[in-house]
Amino acid sequence: MALAHDPDNEVRAAVVARLDLDPVLRESVSVAYDDRSGGNAVEWLLDEELSASDQVAFARSRHQVFRKTLAMRTDLCEEAVGILAGDESFAVRLFVCERQPDAPGWLLARVAADWKSYSRWDMLAHKNFPADAATALARSDDPRDRVVAAAHPGLPWETIEALLADDTDHVRTRAATNPSVPSHRLMTLLTSDDPAVLAGAAANRTLPVVTMYQVLDQAGL
Repeated sequence: MALAHDPDNEVRAAVVARLDLDPVLRESVSVAYDDRSGGNAVEWLLDEELSASDQVAFARSRHQVFRKTLAMRTDLCEEAVGILAGDESFAVRLFVCERQPDAPGWLLARVAADWKSYSRWDMLAHKNFPADAATALARSDDPRDRVVAAAHPGLPWETIEALLADDTDHVRTRAATNPSVPSHRLMTLLTSDDPAVLAGAAANRTLPVVTMYQVLDQAGL
């Protein structure tokens, strides 16, 4: 009880993170957290077996560290994911986007619009990422936006064609890997004089296996 009201914020944070702490006492302790920090997870909460009601309780905790740690788990119920998706903390919302297989599309689009780290690529590849949001990024003036959006399967064909002619090499390469490129167009990309487009087309996962072998034979591999 004395440590729970210690003047040192780190001491109070350590008390709050105790596994055996009374839940009522835990919620009564005030702790300040760094909103954009990705660290400081509660290790036991990652492995603890939680019922749906327990998940919801932690999702509504006043303590960001519990909400953030919960967002790292991939076994959450729909209600818990929904609560965390609307969390006031950016760190919590980010982990929802990065870790949750059922992260809502609107949140993925909102976070990816401003987030520039490596996980942005995974957000664009998420099954729930909206096609219209990907299209908007593909038409951005920023090449960093265009390159992460270029392989999204929901892009309109005219947008993919524009990206294949982009001024930035990485954008053209990425666009050529788009799984929505029609097979006949993909064949023409494999004969492109542009090394960036050629490399992307050769890496396109819709490329027929026979054609893959032909590309390898032509390269002497």
